Amino acid sequence: MSDPQNMQIEQRLIRLGQRLDLPASPDIADRVAAELEAGPIGRPGPRRSWWLRPGFATAAAVVLLVAGALVVSPTTRDAVADWIGLDGLRVEYGRKPARPLGSELLLGDRTTLQGARETAGFEIGVPAALGPPDEVYVAREEPGSRISLVYEADDELPRTETTRVGLLLTAFRARIDDEMILKKSIGAGLVEQVDVGGAPGYWFTGEPHVLFYIDENGEFSEDRARLAGNTLAWQAEGLVYRLESSLSKQRALEIARSVP
Repeated sequence: MSDPQNMQIEQRLIRLGQRLDLPASPDIADRVAAELEAGPIGRPGPRRSWWLRPGFATAAAVVLLVAGALVVSPTTRDAVADWIGLDGLRVEYGRKPARPLGSELLLGDRTTLQGARETAGFEIGVPAALGPPDEVYVAREEPGSRISLVYEADDELPRTETTRVGLLLTAFRARIDDEMILKKSIGAGLVEQVDVGGAPGYWFTGEPHVLFYIDENGEFSEDRARLAGNTLAWQAEGLVYRLESSLSKQRALEIARSVP
């Protein structure tokens, strides 16, 4: 005797199959059943298996139809699961998870804004003109750590060829070496002195450039993380900020001046 629960599920599947609005498909069930019944050529056919009995064959066909519906529509997937009494069943489909925006920029470990501040030991200002970043990274380096804020490209932040993101803002403890920049960069026409809310800064255009700075230990260093792209660098509150984007100088300055 059949299990009453199995019979109940079978009847639900049959009724569901009658209600589903699916594209027409070739009717091959009878042909397949006949060939299975006949068995190999020249040999007597085996006894009909239980799963080829009319009721079970119909249920199996409905299962195939339901499977097709599950593939086609996420809404149908959830509705079917609820209808046949399988509470909690949800079928998720295979999208590859998106890679983090800054995964290839060598920015360190991905974290939260608070986590980055705790690790680096200093506060990084978030531009009021942009709001919270999409991703935050912290790099543990000697003599000091760096915090990087990553913003996804959109209509207001065009994708930057060097970083493939909309905007990248990095901060670390140091001071800009004005003398070296004046000596090596301004003379070559690669950088322009600017004012960032009263703080000294430099605007680098898309040509290859190097940011010269003095680190926490008083040692001379060069920042060659990305050698091209529009970059605005300035110092404030004992930090050097580096803003990389494809924005105009005016818009970059507006964003930089909104950093508290």
